[in-house]
Amino acid sequence: QHAVMPVSTVLSDFQGVDGVALSVPSVVSSAGARPVLETSFSADELALFHRSADALRTVATSLR
Repeated sequence: QHAVMPVSTVLSDFQGVDGVALSVPSVVSSAGARPVLETSFSADELALFHRSADALRTVATSLR
């Protein structure tokens, strides 16, 4: 059975974000979770989404 749920996965070119785990709408099944690529964001939401990804990337880099 498939369900759409907000889950954190490491994103791969999702709305221009790559290599960062963020919670986005994803199809969840016994095979795992896949982000819903058709997820739409307003311009403001997309800017905030990128800002969150940048913040997580900065923290991850500082811990290495």
